[in-house]
Amino acid sequence: MLKQFVEDIHPRIETLLVYHNRPLTIVYDSPINLPQHLLAKDGTIAIRISKDALCNEIMEHTGKPLATTSANIFGENHALDLEDLPKQLLADVDLVVSNNAQVPVNQKASVIARFDQKGELEILRE
Repeated sequence: MLKQFVEDIHPRIETLLVYHNRPLTIVYDSPINLPQHLLAKDGTIAIRISKDALCNEIMEHTGKPLATTSANIFGENHALDLEDLPKQLLADVDLVVSNNAQVPVNQKASVIARFDQKGELEILRE
């Protein structure tokens, strides 16, 4: 599905996605077939290949990717469970779905990375 939205996928990305032990989000410079409102101001898009069973079941059933945002307010800590979601955020959404999965203690937000112009992996957030 990733190839429908990104033409130039660095060869190391598949290895990273398979073996990385934390959620991993990759920023892609030249996305295709995506609406403009999903892209950042600089034209990039951040895509995470989910290992979550519920997300993958939804995508398999619909044949479409999920377009989501982080469950936090920019600059604030990320929520690890439903009780941590900011009330302001909850007031602005139509639906919250939980798969009731146990969240590991001390779980961190996803790693965000991109490949620079030289093909080197650049970590944007650890």
